[in-house]
Amino acid sequence: MRLFTLNVEQHEAENSYLIAPDDAGDAILVDPTSFTVSMLRTVEDNRLYIRSILLTHPRELRMSGIGTILKVYDATLYATYPNIHGYPTSRVQGNDTLDLSGFQVKVVPLEEYSRHAVMFSVSSFLFCGPAISAGIVAENGTQIERMLLAEALRKQFKQLSPTTLLFPLHGPPSTVEAELTLNRDLSDPSDGDVL
Repeated sequence: MRLFTLNVEQHEAENSYLIAPDDAGDAILVDPTSFTVSMLRTVEDNRLYIRSILLTHPRELRMSGIGTILKVYDATLYATYPNIHGYPTSRVQGNDTLDLSGFQVKVVPLEEYSRHAVMFSVSSFLFCGPAISAGIVAENGTQIERMLLAEALRKQFKQLSPTTLLFPLHGPPSTVEAELTLNRDLSDPSDGDVL
């Protein structure tokens, strides 16, 4: 398996990810906020074909590139919503397991926060979307929403290996261990810490 990080500078350095086989073949695109010439080159130069598009939290994502991607590739959108910008999706819900392009993709719910927010786990990688960025729980929303999201993340992270790599929409990758240890938002409330 190969993983490409596709940065979109014009959108505050947002990250999209391309999960690909070791050789040419079908690939999975995660959280595309746009589709640039450099992204197209990465796909084409590696003889890949975008077959699936995973959306972690469509309401929070700017997805101006979806239409372009779907004109170029016959891809299926996977999201919790029935359609995105008028394009139908294959609906997912927490704890679904999908077999996409030879990869097992587990849908990880954040239902305590929102029934429409999910993360996607592939091998030892967890694609978090806008839910977390190295050391910070999503800053949008109210204090209550952030507390609910922190609780949902804490619950899911405690079920994963500490070495699981986290890939957020914003910022650098992290690990479950680093977030549970260093992210103040994820400290256990029973320890007396307050968000």
